[in-house]
Amino acid sequence: MSSVKIDFPVQTDDAPATFAAHLYRARGRRRGILQVLVHGVSYDHRYWDAARINGEDYSYTGYMTERGYDVLAVDLPGVGASSRPGGDAVGFDYTADALARAVAEVRDRLGGNTLVALAGHSLGSLVAIHTQIRWETGDFLIDTCTGYVGATFPSPHGPGVREESWKEPYASHDAEHRARVFYHSPNADPDVIAYDNNTLRNSIPRRIWQDSVTFRDAPDRSGVEKVKCPVFIQLGEFDPVLPAKFAEEERALWPADTTVIVEQVEGVGHSLNLHRDPARGWRSIDRFLRS
Repeated sequence: MSSVKIDFPVQTDDAPATFAAHLYRARGRRRGILQVLVHGVSYDHRYWDAARINGEDYSYTGYMTERGYDVLAVDLPGVGASSRPGGDAVGFDYTADALARAVAEVRDRLGGNTLVALAGHSLGSLVAIHTQIRWETGDFLIDTCTGYVGATFPSPHGPGVREESWKEPYASHDAEHRARVFYHSPNADPDVIAYDNNTLRNSIPRRIWQDSVTFRDAPDRSGVEKVKCPVFIQLGEFDPVLPAKFAEEERALWPADTTVIVEQVEGVGHSLNLHRDPARGWRSIDRFLRS
């Protein structure tokens, strides 16, 4: 899909830097909602705009723009088309502050009455939640494939795997590990897994990744009680990062007086958008935003 790249400033402990966001305009009648999409570890914004493979369309942005949503898909600092500061120079606070300013600017471009849905995948969900807590940036919050309850059971990555990745200033997972942890193979096209590892795989500043773990592991200190907007959480049935069977436990960690819906997407693993028939989950997000 065609998009317009916009560069926004982001503070770092090094020199001034920028992060890139890609604006996809709604096709047809606009719904008046801007979806702001934040990718997770080892991806860039293309997680949300993946290719059509073997007749299956894996582009979330394409699906949503066809339904009247404007979409802003970001490359986190240091990733994709963003500038590349030191791996320890930019973390969660700088990222959230920059994202909040970027969203405000794009909302003004689209019209002040535009509503904002902050949406993330995995680490990107934690960035979105942190941004909402600090700045109340969104009118809706969409969290996929992660949550606070994930801190209560062993990491699916295995002992020391994540920490080994952090030895490099820009960290990622290797291809074999991604194929094993990110996918429920009975419901994933092997060509998509290969495309993911060969084309989409990326690295991220380790401080952002480390900050995400610290944030997730301490819900009582994260400020989640400040979230008042409606929240929609999608968990994959076979996602080892946070299996959908923990939906009730995850809901219990959010404010009781906030609308929080936790939904299972059947037959999928961690990378929801890249399993067969990804539109199953996308339809639910569309319904949530229309309700």
